[in-house]
Amino acid sequence: MKTLLLLVMTIVVSAMAKAQPISQAAGCLNQAFCEWKDFAPSGPKVTREWRHANEATPYKIEIDGAAIGRHFLGGLRLHLDAEGTWRAVGPDGESVLLLTTTETLPKSVEGITAFGYLWRMTITARKIPFSKPGIATEDEPKLNLRLTRVCKP
Repeated sequence: MKTLLLLVMTIVVSAMAKAQPISQAAGCLNQAFCEWKDFAPSGPKVTREWRHANEATPYKIEIDGAAIGRHFLGGLRLHLDAEGTWRAVGPDGESVLLLTTTETLPKSVEGITAFGYLWRMTITARKIPFSKPGIATEDEPKLNLRLTRVCKP
């Protein structure tokens, strides 16, 4: 019975998190600045948002520790291929090239659309963990991102 209750609660919480437009932290929609942490075995993801009064969509978002496969702006997820190329992949499968192994940081990418706005994404840092023989680690590849709302498309 406890397992079934936990499963139902997990589904409800997941559905609620997906329904929220941008902020996952409670009460962020009425604040000019909001910060929260999502904890994972590989380390926390720290998200900061700035917004103007009475606007649901922030004008600036900073994410420290954005991991592959997790949402970072609307339905976009980070993807890292075997060659070390980072992409932003949308729910429809469309992808935007973000960063290759030979590019230096910081790097800006224009033209990302989410929540009815165009965004400029600046990648400020990348973390690629190195495997060590005989040592288990929970570490995973991550990027630090700065997203700035540019305009309506």
